[in-house]
Parts: sequence; structure tokens; C-alpha cells
Amino acid sequence: MSERIYVRKLENSLWQWRHVTPQGQWASESFYTGDVNLLAESIHGKQVVLLLPGQNAVTLREETDLKDRKLISKVMPFQVEEHIVDSLDDLVFAYGPVSDGAVTLCYVNEAYARAAIESIESHGGLVQRVLVDYLELSREEGGFTLILEHDQLMVADDQGSGFCVELSLAPLVLKSLFADRAQPRLVLVAEGEAELGQLKAMLPEAVLVQDPELEQAEPALDEQDGLAELDMDLPTKPAINRVSEEIGGFWDFVLVQPKPAIDFRQGSLGRKLPFAQWLKEWRIPAAAAVIAFGLAMLAATLELTTTRKQFRQIVAERDGFYRQIIPGAGNVVDPVKTLKAKLGGGSQSPGSNLVGILNNIGPAISAHKDVKVSSFRYTHENRELQLNLEARDIATLEAVRNQIAQTGLKAEIKRASVAGEVNQALMRITEG
Repeated sequence: MSERIYVRKLENSLWQWRHVTPQGQWASESFYTGDVNLLAESIHGKQVVLLLPGQNAVTLREETDLKDRKLISKVMPFQVEEHIVDSLDDLVFAYGPVSDGAVTLCYVNEAYARAAIESIESHGGLVQRVLVDYLELSREEGGFTLILEHDQLMVADDQGSGFCVELSLAPLVLKSLFADRAQPRLVLVAEGEAELGQLKAMLPEAVLVQDPELEQAEPALDEQDGLAELDMDLPTKPAINRVSEEIGGFWDFVLVQPKPAIDFRQGSLGRKLPFAQWLKEWRIPAAAAVIAFGLAMLAATLELTTTRKQFRQIVAERDGFYRQIIPGAGNVVDPVKTLKAKLGGGSQSPGSNLVGILNNIGPAISAHKDVKVSSFRYTHENRELQLNLEARDIATLEAVRNQIAQTGLKAEIKRASVAGEVNQALMRITEG
């Protein structure tokens, strides 16, 4: 068990807190009081037991035949509805164990309790339990603990219940509380003697009268001798102090319990997954991951754009070469398929080397801008390509032939003619 901090919510935006060791003991006799900013320095990352002020909680003891706690939580609010001023929709209930055919229940305003929890957790505290302050007070078996503090009277009764009222209402409430309880055991707690006197003045006189049977018994007399002497052999009854008075405060009587009977940290006020804390802790790694993903997507987009540009360039070069072979061609859809059709309906055998020949002669022809290919024919059996070329002079045609011959192909001009300013030649190209 790790270190815990008991945090008590006060009025006027103040808080009190006290540290508990992992062994479940108070770390020291000191407690602290301050605003939420000072509190935040102590609770950050620590487990917190939140104590709601008793003046904002109401505890009832109600008879019931039910044993199932789920059924109790569904039925009991409507069973006590006539004793409640507020709407049930605005309240949240918590229940103690069922004993002697009755259950202790406590309710608070849900929005008030939730705001207190969120105030702690927004400053780094981890709220593990939500309790009511007077229900965590120590008390003797069958007795009452009364604490006068901060102009409030806090009472923990003999039934595991309690209440907190203003001083002006305390005498009336105490009179009603002890009306049917004769000689109760009381622990009276206040900050000083004057406050203790004020607290005793609020109690009915009958409550403070010492029971004669509980006072120290007088020593027995030896009636046979008629002597007023003490019989030292007879036992005496021990003195019992039914009403004890203590100088102290709330934190002197708080019990550190491993599992309190009534805890509001359940149901609608139960612990939720700490998404906000996870988001805070993972904000930087998540941002880095998003940036890395964005950079990766940007790099992929740039690479795709470059690849598409290169592909369009290759297609343009292919179409340009096709237009050099077949001048005046319209839209080029599938130049390879078109070439196959022109060379015999695409029936050439797999051994045809036409593409290789065209690839070799293409640069030689394109090097001379005034050279045009008016037609061509390829014979697969002879592996022979015949081109009809046009140029302004025969020297240009001869230069084309020489460049083709330098690629390893055999090129020869079979026939040449002149038509006006145009020189025509039939060139035969075969594999060397």
C-alpha cells in the first residue's frame, strides 16, 4: 500500500489534509490547512481519501428486510423520499452494511461531490475514496463522540451514523437525540476549556448526571460489630467515567480504516479511466508520432508525384518515337499494338526483333529534323526492315545510313530519287 493523504473539504475554499504512511498510520501529528494551490503541492500523484463536510451530507438509519445491496440501492431512495427535501435526481446515495434489520444510508448532492472530486483530480490527486467526515470519527462501543469545531457540532452516534449542525440548532437536536437514551457514554471534544463548557451547556442536564451505580462504591462496613471501620477484605467497584472530556479537534479522532463502511466512490461517482492524465502524459509522443506520419505521407506523395512525372515523360518519348516512325499519326492509344497491326496483324513470332531494330535506328533518324519516314515494312522471315525516307538532299540520307550502320545493323540505300526539292530513298536495314 502506497502513501495516502486524507483531504477534508472546508468552507470558504479551504482544505485540510494529513498524510498517512503505507502502514496505515498517521505520518505525524501535524495536519495542514490552505487553499487548493497549496494543497496541490502535496497531493500531486498521490492517492487521496476525500472527506466531504458533514453539513453537506445527511445520514439516516432505516429498517429493511432486504439483503441484496443492488436491490437496496434501487429501493431505498424511494423508501426515504418523504424525509428528503431535495429531488432524488440531484442526490447520490451510499449504504453501510445491513445489521439488526436496518441499514445506514447517507446522501449528498451529486454535483457538489463531483465538483470536489474534480477539484482534487485537476490538481494531480488520485481520489480513491469519498467519505463523510463525521462517519470516520472514532467512538466507544455504544457511545457518542461530540466535537465542537468551526462553529459546528459534529456527532458520531452509537449506530454508525451521525450528523453535523450549526451551534444555534445544536441544543434542540441534542435534546431530541438523547430523549430516549438514558445515561449514554459520551466523549466531548473541543479546542479549549471554554469551548468544552459551551459544549456541555448544550447537552440536557440528565445526560451529564452521573449514574450512582457507576460511581466508585463506598467501602463496606462491618455491620456485625457496629464499628465504622473499613473492611479491607471486601472488593470495591471500579470507578467508571461515563462522560469524558478531551482537548483536541477533528483530526485527533479520525480513524484510518482500510475499508470504510460508507464510500461514495462508486456508481455515478466511481473512478473512471484517467483519459485526461493519459492525454497529458502522451501528448508529446503522440504529437511526435503525428509529425512523423505527416512527414512520411509527404515523402510518399512527393515520390508518387515524381514517379508519375517520369512515367508521363517515358510515355511522351514513346509517343514521339512512334510519330517519327509513322508521321501524321493522330491520337496514340497503344503504339505497340498499332505497330503489330501494321506489321502483319500481330502474327509475328516471339523471335521478332523489330522493337530492337526500331530502338537502334530511332536516334539516327531523330538526329536529323528534316528527315521523315513516309512508310516502312518489316519482313520477319528475312528480318529485314525497309524504310521510305524523305530529306532535302541525298547527303543527309547518306548520313542517316552511316549512323544506322554504326549501331551494328546493316543499312543500304536500294533506290534514290528526286521529286522537286525532296530527295527520296528506299533504305533496307537488316541485322548484321
